[in-house]
This record gives sequence, C-alpha cells and structure tokens, in this order.
Amino acid sequence: MQALVRLALAGLAAAALGAFGASAQSEGEGSPEFPQATPFTPENLAAHMGWDGVQPFDDAFAPKNMLLLFPPDSFILSIDEPHYVPAAEAGFLDPGELVLAIAVGGDARAYPIRVMDWHESVNTEIAGAPVAITYCPLCRSGSALRRVVDGEPVEISVSGMLHNSQVVLFDRATLTLWEQTGRSLGGPRFGERLAAVPMAITTWEDWSRDHPESLVLSFDQDTDVDYANQDWNRRGNFGGESYAESEMVMPIVDGVDDRLHPKTIVYGFDFGEDGELVFTADAFRRDAGGEVAFGDARYAITLTDDGYAFAENPATGERTDAQNMYWFGWYARHPDAELVE
Repeated sequence: MQALVRLALAGLAAAALGAFGASAQSEGEGSPEFPQATPFTPENLAAHMGWDGVQPFDDAFAPKNMLLLFPPDSFILSIDEPHYVPAAEAGFLDPGELVLAIAVGGDARAYPIRVMDWHESVNTEIAGAPVAITYCPLCRSGSALRRVVDGEPVEISVSGMLHNSQVVLFDRATLTLWEQTGRSLGGPRFGERLAAVPMAITTWEDWSRDHPESLVLSFDQDTDVDYANQDWNRRGNFGGESYAESEMVMPIVDGVDDRLHPKTIVYGFDFGEDGELVFTADAFRRDAGGEVAFGDARYAITLTDDGYAFAENPATGERTDAQNMYWFGWYARHPDAELVE
C-alpha cells in the first residue's frame, strides 16, 4: 500500500503542475512539451538556472527535497503587466473566496487565488514601489516582496523548481533563487534578502468591507485562461477528495508530521533566537487579542478584521508577520516549532 501511495505522490508532481502549464500561455503562443523532472545535483541546478558554473546555494537543498521540473519562465508565467478593476466592478468574485490582499499607504489591492493559482507571481507597483505578489498553490502560501536587487527593480518569476513542495522563485536580472519569505536560496546574490511587505490571505468579503477602494486583479490578463472556472485546491480527485481535503503530499519534503492533517491551515512565526511557534487557525483565532509567553519574551497576538495576522513584542515594538499556509509546508521547514492547538 505504501509503495502505491508513493507512486501516486510522485506522479502528482507532473500531473498537478503540468495542469498549470499550457493554458497559462498567452494566446498565439505554443505549449512546450512538459519535461521529465531532473535529479538534483549542484551541476544540474546550475544548468537549470543558466548560471555561469556552480553557485552557492542553501545547504538544506538535497535530492530528497528538491525537484527540478521545468525551465524558468516556461510552464508557469508570471504576470508582468497586471490589469486591475475597482472593487465595485469585481462582481466576478464570490464573497467567501480567498484573495491575497495588501494595503500600503492607502493603496489597497486584492489578488484572487483563482488567478494566482496559474501564475504564482505578479510583478506590480504598490504605493509607487516595486512589489512582487507570490503564491504557492501546493502549500497555500503567499507573500509580498520588495522586488529590488542592487538598488534596481527586478522581475520575480517561477524557477520551475520545488523545495519541500514549495515554489522556488527567481529574479530575471541576476538569476538568484528566492524563497517566498524573501530569503535567497542560491545563486549570485546568495545570502541576501528581499524585504517582505505585510500581506493577508483573507476572504473577498472581509477585505472589500474594510477596503472598498481596493483595486482587484481582474480575470482579463491577456491570456486564454478561463479563471472563472479555476480553483486548483478545490478541484481534482484524490481518492474522491479535492487536493485541499486530501492527505496527498508530494514526496519531496524533509518530513511529515501526523499530529495534524497535512492541509490544516496554520499561522507560523519565526521569532529568531526566541524560536518558532505555530498555531492552528482555530487556536490563532482563539488566542488573538491576547498575549503568549514564548522564549524570553511575551508577544501580543493580532488577527485584524481584514485578515492581517502578526505578533508584536510590546517591550521592543518589533512585529513578526505570520506565515499562513498548510501544516505540511510549514513543518517541512520548521520541524522544531512549538505547536499550539
């Protein structure tokens, strides 16, 4: 039985991600043949990214947790000239559907998951600053990153690789690999970090109520994708269940912890020297508005009405934003985090 499950999981990499590819091409463009995954080695990584020889990379990279699926900018294409509509014209969104949401300096934006599923990165400007909005459908994780390297704006796109089942991003200017948190994972700028901007994963109803002036990434993005009929996490048939409901996890993770269903939504915090703390969504909603003692500090836990989740150290004023994602994705990177249920 275990062998059959492993076989099914291995096939999920090509089957699931392959579904993104051809339809995400712009009209009139051909659809490249989906290749076989390439085994991870330093040399293969360099060839995959077009680096001039082997570059330094994260020491967590290993054959068991890395998958080199397809060339950068081939099957999953970032949106580089996004089209928006005012919130009042966003009747194509259901009240309860999820959006990635961000507000900076009075400039509020919402990015429907149904669009992000297909592109995973949107290069835009928010409040006049270059920002990349990123999303990983497999882990249900999102981020907003200041897309500036060496003082210049860069475009962030999809590298065609997975690390611990999470998307690996890259910038087109330096070919450096980036994690959704903004940490560099390998390449010419290894060791550097892109600044993260607070972002929420919330419902359209909650976001539009608090931000009626918000712009919304529209379903018209100069592609032939029918975004209205897409919801990657809710489609598919994995033993009669959707991806979000199933226990299916691709076998490229450092470990799986069965204390929770792998697709349980969690809010995770990396407090640096104080350690790492992760809440189930129910526990986070329960504890929001109070304080938790952790490490050598106390943290005020906040979940705003429009979906922002963060912890603040009252003694220092330092704010740590939550990583809101599936349990298996968090655990693969943070196996020592303390779990709050």
